[in-house]
Amino acid sequence: MRRGSTRSVRRCSGALSFFSHTSGSWLPLLGADLAVDGYALPYQRAIGLATLIYGFVGLVLVYRVVRGYCPKGVACLSTLSLCGTSFLIWYLTVENSMVHGVSMFATTLFLFLWHRYRSRLTRARWAWLGAAAGLMATVRWQNAMFVLLPVGDLLWTAWASRGPGVGDRLRGCGRDVSVFSAAAVLAFFPQLAFWKAVYGS
Repeated sequence: MRRGSTRSVRRCSGALSFFSHTSGSWLPLLGADLAVDGYALPYQRAIGLATLIYGFVGLVLVYRVVRGYCPKGVACLSTLSLCGTSFLIWYLTVENSMVHGVSMFATTLFLFLWHRYRSRLTRARWAWLGAAAGLMATVRWQNAMFVLLPVGDLLWTAWASRGPGVGDRLRGCGRDVSVFSAAAVLAFFPQLAFWKAVYGS
């Protein structure tokens, strides 16, 4: 997904939360019985709408990945089948206060970037991929398992092409993984800070 599209999604989600809180702050001044506690109806609607937006963008990314291997019709049908035959619709429309819809987006963003950069991964792209991995794990820490795909692919490719210069290639892989890991930890740091504040460790 283009950087502008990702930025637009973040702005939309942030704007929904900001609007819910500001409107919830001044409506009681007009006599409305509304708690400004993060749980009232405007907050729930903002979360639900943001989840729906993230889920839609995630489905677009799924389509883009499948489109890289299949014709448009097959990619479209596959994406619609994924949406219609799984619990995704439920988590986007009914239980949209749960993390599943946003988790689907974050995981799909990570896999989309890996698919897009896989054949021409530079250090900068490894950093972007690491940041996406950190975001994915921040949304739901179990998503970190998806990190094994690009790292394993990198190490296997370097080993499979063994021969003259394999040592240099493996050292280059080590540097790439280090950049990836640093960016992932940096993106995951807010979750670590939250755990420290709430649980003390």
